[in-house]
Formats: sequence, structure tokens, C-alpha cells
Amino acid sequence: MTMATIVLWVMLALLGVVAIFGLGRSPWKRQLESWANEQDLTLIRFRSAMFFEGPDPWNRSDERGRFKVWVTDQSGAERQGWVVISRGWDRKADPEETAEVTWD
Repeated sequence: MTMATIVLWVMLALLGVVAIFGLGRSPWKRQLESWANEQDLTLIRFRSAMFFEGPDPWNRSDERGRFKVWVTDQSGAERQGWVVISRGWDRKADPEETAEVTWD
């Protein structure tokens, strides 16, 4: 195997990892943005909760995503909190019915 072949395989593997992580995060972002818009909020950023964080730490047996979110309201005030939301294939049409919010 030549050095060029090895480099090509490494680059393809890295591209695959980036694509998997990017595609996995995209549906969550759309769902969180939809929830924020319904609440007249602007989503600034979000991150996935670690297993020991959030409103129900250590309980990850259900099929829901848990996120730390930073948002701004209509007055421009920044808020942060935790959002627990149903997975994309399990969600209902109304984001208010699928999201549980705990503000810090």
C-alpha cells in the first residue's frame, strides 16, 4: 500500500466521521430552533447534556435528547436552561408538547 493510498483512506475516514457528527446534530438543531421560534426566543447556541447533567441526571433510558440551551428573548435578555425534547422520529407536530424546559 502506497503512502498516497494511506493518506486517501485516512482523509475518507475523517470525512466520514465529520459527516456522521454533522448529520446527527442537524435534526436536533432544527427541532430546537423550531421550539425556540414557537416560544418567541432566538437560539444562540446549544450543546448535548452529559449523562450526569440536566433536569433528570443519570436517567437516559428514554428516547429523548437533553440539551443545555442559550437563548435571547424579545427584549434581548439572554437566558439559559435545559431542554428535554423527543427524538425527531418520535416527536409530535407541536414543539410545546414535546419539549420540557427548566430555566437556570
